[in-house]
Amino acid sequence: MGSKAMVPEWASEPCIMGIDEAGRGPVLGPMVGEDEFGYMLADILKENNVNNQGMRFDPGARTALAFVTLRSDGEREFMFYRNPSADMLLQEDELDLDLIRKAKIFHYGSISLITEPCKSAHIAAAKAAKDAGVFLSYDPNLRLPLWPSADSAREGILSIWETADIMWFKLAERGTTERFSQVYIDTVGDPGKYEAKMSKNFPSIKFVVAKKADSLYPVVSGASIAAKVTRDRAVRDWVLDETADNIHRNFGSGYPADPATKSWLENHKHSIFGFPTLVRFSWGTCSTYFKSGAEVLWS
Repeated sequence: MGSKAMVPEWASEPCIMGIDEAGRGPVLGPMVGEDEFGYMLADILKENNVNNQGMRFDPGARTALAFVTLRSDGEREFMFYRNPSADMLLQEDELDLDLIRKAKIFHYGSISLITEPCKSAHIAAAKAAKDAGVFLSYDPNLRLPLWPSADSAREGILSIWETADIMWFKLAERGTTERFSQVYIDTVGDPGKYEAKMSKNFPSIKFVVAKKADSLYPVVSGASIAAKVTRDRAVRDWVLDETADNIHRNFGSGYPADPATKSWLENHKHSIFGFPTLVRFSWGTCSTYFKSGAEVLWS
């Protein structure tokens, strides 16, 4: 929270996301207070076309708040206001299990595992999603000040580790390391060659490299969905550096086989300067568009 703006962020409560092409979908939770902060969050979801029908408002507790500041060394510091907050009081019988079972992705963190009754509600929600074949996305989201001890945080976070189809890790805290034992990679080139190269560079990790891996392994499918949603959102909100009148935003999907994408590339190439900065110039597809371009000699 800054001095001039409030920036909401879902950080602790379980959320359901039935993702569509724009990255929107129904949200289960969080449990918020029947206060200005809770209604502000509900309104922000609604304004962004997110179905907030699964939210719950507690008249007897406040919406959880987190104040984030930057230290002089660039590290973040957190101060939490939640003793108890509404999210900590979410009960299992308040869950909308039908909404959970209809979701495509169930995304959740670990903070709601700290205390009851939200711990039992969290576990029940994840189980309902798993039993219904919903894809489970887990962000461990370590916030040590909220846990009784580092050992309890480790035990709680690892308690639901194996139920997830995909887990999200953030660039680690100073003095810590993240260890991975197995990595799945999708490739359009020679899988054997790529796998050998990665295994040579990282001998302690088992690599599985396969063409169309996203159709073979759930964890790769989840990563592909997350990557596509992230990219589509970035492209949708992209601020073009160029101001030419003839630049339009009908980019298409961004894949070279998409007619809309091919048309955009054809109509926005320049014989000397190439493409607008939206286009990644290392993309192999770019080279085919400049075979007839002007040759530039640098002295």
